[in-house]
Amino acid sequence: MPWDNFTPMTDEDIQNELEDRQKDFLLEEGTYDIKVSKCVERQSKSGNDMFEVSIELINPKGKNRTVFEYILHDQKWMHKLKSICDCLDMSEAYNKGSVSSADFELKTGKAHVERFNDKLYGWKNKISKYIPSREKQESEDIIDDDIPF
Repeated sequence: MPWDNFTPMTDEDIQNELEDRQKDFLLEEGTYDIKVSKCVERQSKSGNDMFEVSIELINPKGKNRTVFEYILHDQKWMHKLKSICDCLDMSEAYNKGSVSSADFELKTGKAHVERFNDKLYGWKNKISKYIPSREKQESEDIIDDDIPF
């Protein structure tokens, strides 16, 4: 059976359509609750030890999304390790200088999520900033002093 009732698209139109479709599956930029669903110790392609962290972005409006973080065991990556540890209430372990993949499992926190266009994989969500647990707690502890008595 021939397909004789369609509108041909240019390569550019097809690329734009694919990008739009990818964006429809992404979360809007903003702050989301997160949960570490899995953390595995691996080696990078260069042979360096690293954590591969699967993080679930909790979408209050529908389907959750998963992003992956890669944290190399290297001084250059300590800012990322400290940031995620502060977010997941693991600062004490970080300050002792010892964390394992098991420490991350099922931990929760908050993070700022944005969209970006990865040249290799197209549009994706990524975590742009982990929110330290003390900031999360402070924002939840704000007392409204304007309550009339």
